[in-house]
Amino acid sequence: MECNKIIFSGHAVRRMFERSISRTDVLAVIASGKIIARYPDDAPFPICLMLSFIRNRAIHVVIG
Repeated sequence: MECNKIIFSGHAVRRMFERSISRTDVLAVIASGKIIARYPDDAPFPICLMLSFIRNRAIHVVIG
């Protein structure tokens, strides 16, 4: 997935900290992960759920 600008919400940063997930890990999921669900009618923006395995660990990322 191609992104020009990525903004991490406060909620996302807290969860990343709690789960020891780095921004680099999240960017790797965005770059090479698979979209496993789409929610085109979600508000305020459509979102998708992505999955990738980073160092043999499943990481899910929600993108809106």
